[in-house]
Amino acid sequence: MDIDFNEIGNKIIIDIRDSFKYLEKHIERSINIPENKILLMPEYYINRKDEYVLYCDTGYRSRKVCAYLNSKGYKVYNLTGGINLYLKK
Repeated sequence: MDIDFNEIGNKIIIDIRDSFKYLEKHIERSINIPENKILLMPEYYINRKDEYVLYCDTGYRSRKVCAYLNSKGYKVYNLTGGINLYLKK
């Protein structure tokens, strides 16, 4: 499920891009957990009680990661348009 930035509320924001891109620019209060790490061991990084918003550059990769994590019982949402759309606002 995609959500807009103004719908995030208290959800935890996760940037799934690599750490170099995260250091260049990221959304305030987001944490960086690269895509490969969160896919390999989601139970280590997130829990099923909390809600998360994932983003990448455009929202394409994070949408795929969200679909996978949702199928495993996690509550994750994709940030519409990724960080690129967010920075245009």
